[in-house]
Amino acid sequence: MKKFLKHLTGIVFVITILIAGSCRTGDKQNGSTTENNGPAMGVMVPTQVDVYLNAILLDGQVHLLMYDSKKPDCEVMDNLFTVVNPGNTVKWQKVKDSKIDEIIDVQLVKADSRFEISSDGIGVMRSFKIDIPDDADTGTIKYEVEFTTTLVTDTSTIDPYLRIED
Repeated sequence: MKKFLKHLTGIVFVITILIAGSCRTGDKQNGSTTENNGPAMGVMVPTQVDVYLNAILLDGQVHLLMYDSKKPDCEVMDNLFTVVNPGNTVKWQKVKDSKIDEIIDVQLVKADSRFEISSDGIGVMRSFKIDIPDDADTGTIKYEVEFTTTLVTDTSTIDPYLRIED
């Protein structure tokens, strides 16, 4: 039985990778019907990018299934690269019916001191956000999400990325 479960877990992991590789920009986020394929004439480009978090348990380890409002059909496990622009606001929040009890903290790893993450709400309703400065340099910034889940009793930390582009 254990052998069967190992193979099944491996198959699920491979399927997750294949699905992540086929991600495309979609239009399902919270009932929205707008796609963000770049600015069109007369179309307002959103200045807030939402990162949605959901915990899963795979091989006894907690992982984060994440997607952002720019690519809502693209769920990625643990290593989401969220593309943002200078002047954007990034907000991290859990999805409805997620296995996350509470987002405890979101911290940038070795980032410019001008980047400041703030939280709003308390306890299980808490979310975090950061304003990307208008003069921010392009590049990749690693951050950590610390959270608790209904899946395990320990606190978990996952470290995805923000990619700042012009």
